[in-house]
Amino acid sequence: MIKKIGIQVIIGLSLFLSGCSWGNLQTYEKGNISATGVNYMCWGNFHYYQLQIGNDNSPYYRHPSDWTLRLPDNTDVKSSQLTPEYLSQINGVVIAEFHTERGNRGTSYSLKYGVDSDGSWLNFYFVDNRLFWIAMGSNYAFCPPEQINLRIGTSDGKHIYYFPLQEAQLRELFGPPDRLETSWLVP
Repeated sequence: MIKKIGIQVIIGLSLFLSGCSWGNLQTYEKGNISATGVNYMCWGNFHYYQLQIGNDNSPYYRHPSDWTLRLPDNTDVKSSQLTPEYLSQINGVVIAEFHTERGNRGTSYSLKYGVDSDGSWLNFYFVDNRLFWIAMGSNYAFCPPEQINLRIGTSDGKHIYYFPLQEAQLRELFGPPDRLETSWLVP
């Protein structure tokens, strides 16, 4: 019994100290931008599968950033063009009401990407017709990037990247992080 526990402790410590457990999480934060990445199966690179721009404390409209979104039909949309009027014309968009944690009420515009719409999501939240926050991400563990088809790029549209994003791509899009924090998932 003691030998079995000792072996489990040694294996657990070696995984933990090597930075390899059931996938390490990393959070990239820059102003009102937050991205979550996972070091899936300890391959050494974090794959940022979720991106949020704006929040209750710092809505997007107060600190907008310039980037390009490539829609499933290969149309490029600059972040400055994202309005309720524009989004409501996109095929497949779902419009609903939402409430923020601080009680603000608004309208959300949601679009699903990928195979059977399980691959990824793209949500825009407006309060008083101003873009409050954007959430996008991919379920890349189950779908290859070309099936997810969620893409974001530089403001000039010259560099477009599939989700999940790499840290270097986040840095190109938004600059170096104000904070980069790693945490571990342990079995």
